[in-house]
Amino acid sequence: MNEMVENREWVHQVLAGSPAAEEIKQPDWLKAYRDKARDGLATVAMPHRKQELWRYTSTEKLFGQTFRPAAKARVELDDDLVRDLFTEGLDAYRLVFVNGHCSPPYCVIHGLPAGVQVGSLNAISKMDEELVSPWLGQVENQDSRLFGLLNNAMMQDGLFLHVDAGVKLDKPIEVFYVGHVSDASILTQPRGLVVLEQGAEATLIEHFVGESGALYFNNNQTEIVTQEHAHLTHYRVQDESEAAFHMASLHVLQDASSHYDFMMFSLGASWARTEINTRYAGEHAETRLKGLYLVGDQQMNDIHLDIVHNLPSCHSEETFKGLLYGKGRAVFDGRIEVVKDAQKTEAHLSNDNLMLTRGAEVDTKPQLEIYADDVQCSHGTTVGQIEDDQLFYLRSRGIDEHHARTMLSLGFAGEIVDSVADEFLKTRLMRSIEARLNASLADE
Repeated sequence: MNEMVENREWVHQVLAGSPAAEEIKQPDWLKAYRDKARDGLATVAMPHRKQELWRYTSTEKLFGQTFRPAAKARVELDDDLVRDLFTEGLDAYRLVFVNGHCSPPYCVIHGLPAGVQVGSLNAISKMDEELVSPWLGQVENQDSRLFGLLNNAMMQDGLFLHVDAGVKLDKPIEVFYVGHVSDASILTQPRGLVVLEQGAEATLIEHFVGESGALYFNNNQTEIVTQEHAHLTHYRVQDESEAAFHMASLHVLQDASSHYDFMMFSLGASWARTEINTRYAGEHAETRLKGLYLVGDQQMNDIHLDIVHNLPSCHSEETFKGLLYGKGRAVFDGRIEVVKDAQKTEAHLSNDNLMLTRGAEVDTKPQLEIYADDVQCSHGTTVGQIEDDQLFYLRSRGIDEHHARTMLSLGFAGEIVDSVADEFLKTRLMRSIEARLNASLADE
């Protein structure tokens, strides 16, 4: 049996372990959506290294594992674990999803302003079908991609956020996706849907975490719509279990003069891949994407950007940095396309990587495809090590090599971390990054 056949059998086993469509209580439109995805899975191309999208990333490790869909049964979390989840000092509305399902006892969403709907996508789609059905599946385009179709066919639950026109959310929404494994390796498939109507504003903070050593596969997908003059600030912190697999797909559609500010921090998981896709539905929209990834021993981290400037006068900036140590491996594949009629586009892409050990590896491929002639665009990448002169300067002032290397690494990461507006979240991130660097450099 060749690898492609074995991988397709993996998909069949996953689907066989999920409830049949007729066994799930769901409206007709959602059943049709799921059925279409299941049909697509029968013929979708399996990821392999000869495909450009998977050229640098092997799926052998993922498909070598056996996962079963997570049961809906409520999982009780330790009180100390729940307290440790929340960002200390941060005043926020909070939702907690365990193994892909909402856990109401741990959610705090009381006192929401008028015009804001926040909660479980599964629950709200049953209570108010007309609020969800016009949007779900309208932004993502995964007809030819395995993991998108798998999420469409088997989505469990996830965040639903809808903000009415002109409403400004008074405090952030902090969402936690927790991987909790008791006796088997599980597959969780959260689905997020975020809609900001005209002139609305909100801040969303997402955390993906898991118990230490827990083996699971988090295949999550999120659709985001920002209508005219809306502004979404979106933080995403991937800090999964060191044994976990993480696949994330974000699909963003921006209307005229809207703003989408996104910052991702990819720290955990054994195997992680994040795909970010943005399109425009109106002119003068602005997109700012920033990211930091830390990759160490037994870790592979893959980031793909697909930014299509399909309308004139839109602006995008993408800035990503990587810190690699041990035998960690990273992939950065950033693509910006400016179509023929997208004049007055401004787009800039950069990727910088700091290699802390000789055993670390990165494949970086920033791309610009420009078919318009009145544009301002740039792209670039760097891969380097800590400079001896910088290290010598700190050592000459009595700082030992371990702390000197940590300080220089934190300084490299600072451009991304300092972009975090909330001081409590910034402190949490810096502590986590520093702890990982200290542990990794101590082992060298």
